[in-house]
Amino acid sequence: MIESLWVWTLGTSLLAVVVYVIGTWNHNHFSKRNIPCLKTVPFLGNMGPVALRKVSFPDFVVDLYNKLEGHKYGGVYEFLNPVVLLRDPELIKMVTVKDFEHFLNHRSFIDENVEPLIGKSLFGLEGKFLF
Repeated sequence: MIESLWVWTLGTSLLAVVVYVIGTWNHNHFSKRNIPCLKTVPFLGNMGPVALRKVSFPDFVVDLYNKLEGHKYGGVYEFLNPVVLLRDPELIKMVTVKDFEHFLNHRSFIDENVEPLIGKSLFGLEGKFLF
């Protein structure tokens, strides 16, 4: 009886550690690079309030922006994916205008076939540009 309890305890503990490691696998991406970032939750990253529908996405982004006050940029986690949040207007201008060709293949939020005007916008383009 005691032996099976030890086996179950050990198995459950091992499973909990594996789940935690998988849920936080990439959550040290910014700290390795000395980039300011916000505290995360396993699997949800910083997206907990949005995933649990406590706040709207625009309010959530404003909150993240305000939490990184005093920094030109910072790191947040969209579930397990690291995302850089730019705060400095000059840095935003440099990324969106001057160095735009280095930031290709943006995530498409709107299908080009459903909404062609927004789907074919500058931020929805994919692939290599012929500059």
